[in-house]
Amino acid sequence: MKKIEKAFGNPKNAFNLSPSELIKAGIPQKIADDFFSWRKTFSFDLAAHQLIRESIKFITWHEPNYPFLLQEISSPPYILYYKGNIESVPNKKRLAVVG
Repeated sequence: MKKIEKAFGNPKNAFNLSPSELIKAGIPQKIADDFFSWRKTFSFDLAAHQLIRESIKFITWHEPNYPFLLQEISSPPYILYYKGNIESVPNKKRLAVVG
């Protein structure tokens, strides 16, 4: 994600690129090919409806509520999905389970 942001500004700008354009930005061939294949079946609308139906929210590593200690690891996840009200819990009292 860091390579994509550096090359294209944000992930949305990179979503419709070809594998060769992603590779030029430093994305490994296999990842670019896998992403291209996955993208053919992905629906933003369906994903949004599933998140709403399950009351699941998300934050990216750019948002102030992203766990600060998680930002310190070598490869932090770009998106964290969560349930509940993250704004009501002080940053020092949060729990993140990744994996």
